[in-house]
Amino acid sequence: MYLITDASAVSLGMWDLSFNLGAFKVIFFEKIFLIWVASSATLLACLLLPRNRSPIRWPGLLLMSIPTLWFILPFVPFHDISTTGALRKILSLGLGIVVYLICLPYTLYMVFAIINEDIVQLSQNLIIKLIAVTLIIGCIGYFVGSHNYLFLSCFDFKVSGNDLPTNCLQEGHKPLRKFR
Repeated sequence: MYLITDASAVSLGMWDLSFNLGAFKVIFFEKIFLIWVASSATLLACLLLPRNRSPIRWPGLLLMSIPTLWFILPFVPFHDISTTGALRKILSLGLGIVVYLICLPYTLYMVFAIINEDIVQLSQNLIIKLIAVTLIIGCIGYFVGSHNYLFLSCFDFKVSGNDLPTNCLQEGHKPLRKFR
C-alpha cells in the first residue's frame, strides 16, 4: 500500500519537472528553488538532531547537500585554462543531472519517511520499484512535454498562464487528445 501512495506523491513532483523540461527545455527557477529548499531544510533539521535520532545517515546527508553545491557552483572561482568556463559548465550539468535524477526522488522519499515512519519499512525491492516508477513517470513527462503538440495546443498553454513552447500546436490544428 505504501508503494502506491509514495509512488503517486513522488511522481507528481517528477511529472511537473519532466514535462516542463521537455516542453521548454529548462527547469524553471521556482522548481529549482523548491528542490533546494526541501533538501536543505531536511538536511539542516537532521544536522540539528542528535546523531542517534536523525532518520538520515551520513550518505543520505551528503546526497542531500548536492543541491546546495549546485547552487553555489557559480560563485566558486575556477581557473580554467580556457576562458570558456567549460569545466564549470560540465560540473553544473553533471550536478544538475544528479540533483534531478537522484537527489529529488531521495529528498521526497525522506520527507515522506519523516512524516510517516512506516514508509521506511519498505523493503529494498519496493524502494527500487518506487524509484523505477518515479523515473518512468519522469521519462513519460519529458516525452509528453517534448511532444506537447500531440496532446495540447498553444491555447492550452496560453489559458493556463504559461509561456508558449516553441513547438506548441498553433490554432486551427487539432491535437490527438482534446482536453477542453
